[in-house]
Amino acid sequence: MIGKKHNIGGKSIFAACDRELLNKKIEYEDVIIDINESFFGNTEVTKEEIVKAIRDCDSANVFGTKVCNILITNKLILKENLIYIGDVPHTQIYKL
Repeated sequence: MIGKKHNIGGKSIFAACDRELLNKKIEYEDVIIDINESFFGNTEVTKEEIVKAIRDCDSANVFGTKVCNILITNKLILKENLIYIGDVPHTQIYKL
């Protein structure tokens, strides 16, 4: 799994995806998502690092079955919070 933290305007955004999605385009109907290194990075992260990063960030953008399952298992999201772009699960988290 891949993850990268961004700091923008005093807020932190954590982006994570399954490794096999990195540098791929996901297409579904008129939606095209580019899972690229500039946003998601290229650093391998562990389950523990993902959970900590999600708990510490202001928002998160996540793609992939493995990463989304970690969030569900650790009760950071509900399965119902997922949307699917094609067959790829995706969620965004915003802390208010």
